[in-house]
Amino acid sequence: MIFPVLKENILLSISYDKKTNVIKIVSDYDSISESHRSFVLFEFRGITKIRLTKGISNRLFNILDYTSHSHSFVVVFQDFNIVSFEEVYFVEIDLGLSYGKVDFYVESLDFKKRVLYAKKIKNDFQYFDSDTHLKVDFYHPFENF
Repeated sequence: MIFPVLKENILLSISYDKKTNVIKIVSDYDSISESHRSFVLFEFRGITKIRLTKGISNRLFNILDYTSHSHSFVVVFQDFNIVSFEEVYFVEIDLGLSYGKVDFYVESLDFKKRVLYAKKIKNDFQYFDSDTHLKVDFYHPFENF
């Protein structure tokens, strides 16, 4: 399986559900055109050996419970690696010197990609699914997907 490469992409959200042992990550992916942009959702299941390395920023936040619209600062991936071993994957996420790193092992993973386009309506940009043309929240591009 080939995974999207995330480097200098905006982290929209990361969440860790301890009950289901699932980490979900949503990021912008690439600009297809001036008005079209793609997003990716990673779902990592069967998490083990989570290791957090804090960054130096005084804007400390829980790296496993972050949404970009809740903060006044933007977090950008410096590096995002997935290495496949025989029965597990190793995931390493580097959010830079300011925000730190997280790595973990997973039993399974999946990812989805979604393309949105922007329209300026009045003085605000609104986003729509490129296939269904339904309105989509920029910060939650995989809700109802």
